[in-house]
Amino acid sequence: MVDITDSLKWFFSAKETGYTFENTFLYSIILIIAAYLVFEVLKRLKVKIDKRLALSAAPFVIWGGALRSLQDAGTLNSYWFFTPGIYFFVFFVIFSTLLISLILQKKFKIPYYKPVIAIGSFLSVITIAEIGFKNWYGLLLVSVFMAPFVIGFLLFRRWKLENRLVSITQMFDAVTTFVALQFFGYAEQHVLPNIFIGTFGPASFIPLKLVGVVLILYMIDRYSNEKEFNNYIKLVIAILGGATGSRDLFSMLSLV
Repeated sequence: MVDITDSLKWFFSAKETGYTFENTFLYSIILIIAAYLVFEVLKRLKVKIDKRLALSAAPFVIWGGALRSLQDAGTLNSYWFFTPGIYFFVFFVIFSTLLISLILQKKFKIPYYKPVIAIGSFLSVITIAEIGFKNWYGLLLVSVFMAPFVIGFLLFRRWKLENRLVSITQMFDAVTTFVALQFFGYAEQHVLPNIFIGTFGPASFIPLKLVGVVLILYMIDRYSNEKEFNNYIKLVIAILGGATGSRDLFSMLSLV
């Protein structure tokens, strides 16, 4: 018989052994399946994939990054605050909040996104307050390197706004990774970026991300006519960039 305990330990193996090709592949498959199922559930709940949903998710993404940083610092120590557990944990909280908010919307005509944003913001604030920020120079460097991308994408009005915002979140992840590795001696943990960065250096991660995200967004718009699904995929891409970028930023600022 299969030992469930051993299976769970292997599933959460990244906490103990780091990211490998095996667990990275498994987590990628789970992400794809979970993302599809969530999309189907949102359709059944008649929740539109629009800016209100994106705004609702944003504070929870930041909250997840803060929780992951506290895990790095040793303030928290659980499989549920490490990949992939933290994605399940944060999703459970945001989905529960969404369901309650939809009930409130139906009974009291309160737009669902307002309580979701309020709760997510509250969780983010109290969690970030537990992080001891020390490295303000790191924040300055991230701001300086991010400025050209923020200005450039916001001014490039020929592209859809959602594409520009998604690109900014992914470049935020690239820049925080670069700054952490280049200036503060951190090491990349994920398998594929680690191979690329190990070969071409930390700075190479920025053009890699830039080309990758622009190409993916172009392909979505070019080859898919399902607007709702397109918006959802873009939201998932933004969440992934925001989650890893915020975790990297918080951990770097607290020097953990």
